[in-house]
Amino acid sequence: MSRQRRWKGPLVFCLLALCGPWAAGAQETSEPSGAESEERQKVAATLRELVEAGDFAAALRVAREHRAEYMGDPDFDFWYALAAMEAGDPNQGIFALERVLTVHPDSRRARLELARAHFRLGDYGRARSEFRRVLETDPPRMVEQRIRAHLDAMDAREQRRGPQWAGWVEGGFGHDSNVKSGPEEFALDVGPFLVRIEDAEADGDRYASLGAGARGRIPLEEGQAVYGRAELETLRHSDLSDFDNTVLDAAGGYQWGGPRYRVRTGLEAGSYRLDGDAYQDRYGLAASGRYRSPMGWGAGAFLRLRRLEYADSNTRDSDFSLLGVTGEQSLPLAWQPRLTTSLLVGAERPRASGETARARAHRDLRGVNLGLTLRPRSNLTARLGLRALMSDYDKGETLLVPLPARDETLRSADLLVHWEPVPGWRVTPSVRYSANESNVDIYEYRRTRYEVALRYTFR
Repeated sequence: MSRQRRWKGPLVFCLLALCGPWAAGAQETSEPSGAESEERQKVAATLRELVEAGDFAAALRVAREHRAEYMGDPDFDFWYALAAMEAGDPNQGIFALERVLTVHPDSRRARLELARAHFRLGDYGRARSEFRRVLETDPPRMVEQRIRAHLDAMDAREQRRGPQWAGWVEGGFGHDSNVKSGPEEFALDVGPFLVRIEDAEADGDRYASLGAGARGRIPLEEGQAVYGRAELETLRHSDLSDFDNTVLDAAGGYQWGGPRYRVRTGLEAGSYRLDGDAYQDRYGLAASGRYRSPMGWGAGAFLRLRRLEYADSNTRDSDFSLLGVTGEQSLPLAWQPRLTTSLLVGAERPRASGETARARAHRDLRGVNLGLTLRPRSNLTARLGLRALMSDYDKGETLLVPLPARDETLRSADLLVHWEPVPGWRVTPSVRYSANESNVDIYEYRRTRYEVALRYTFR
């Protein structure tokens, strides 16, 4: 066996790990939680010898012979992972390393190899996440330098890549408890009478959705690129066909930045059609910037300037502005939790004059968003989002009788799970709840949507 082969692949990291508390090979991943059988120790030792000798194919054969018996044992899984990655089966290596981290979530050695596996697969987002989690543990200087070299290499490769694009198609079905976003009872007190408008009241229905989209990026000079995206989604109800809708969104612009930051400026446009007819068009400017620390935290800001135009009434046409700041923090814990938050302020102003326009499209708003992302496995992600948006309108509207100016708070929560059974395919069950509280009863509502969607992404 050649000397060159003996220094291949993971052994570079093994040697780098021989510093300070990272010494003693795989001990960090191999401490058993109870008495371990002699046979299991023998198999794990055989795997280690074969991997360290560079005979990865033989190691993988041994691992597969005993996989059913010893899968879940951290020592076996660690050496099985290294053998699989170097023998051309990195996905199995990732699964095995994730099992190690389930038992020993603080194992820096296993997490380092997991980061390297994602790096080799070109999954730079997940590779960065794992590398940064290792950096947060204050590793030896040689290991830190090697990790930062990989982080810089990923940044450089992304900048040098030619045009990149990806497309997707998605289908789903679900149930909406309040398709109209109406109150339980829409009634107006008109003198001695109570006028009820049933067509505006809450009504639930099943629906099916179909969507497609694409996004692309063309690098220019170093650190610069142009980008674009377009998405189309249509939704059809079982009974309430008057509320069938189609949404088209598109955006494009220019971006620049370096390994740790990115700034974007561009144009946005969209169209919303209701029951086959034009309902709302929107277009405007967008700008954003963000910084991501190698230690897992990030910060950013964004600005949106939009014009909204309605087909049925010019009293609702408006100019809309939104300004916000964002923050995120990845935590060095099991399931890779990531916390996100954003604060925003905004204003909507009518383009038309008059009391009706001011009642419908003159408001100040402020909001807060909170999010939590967990990744129990490389192909499984769970996300929880909480949002609150407060709106203060300038004037009250007149519906048979004068109404006071609205003060509203829209609260929402959503929980979704992304599962990728095979590369390119994603299953997403989700539930979304929203509640609008208003000082005007007819604008209050509760709404819950359950959905299961299947998406295929191609590149």
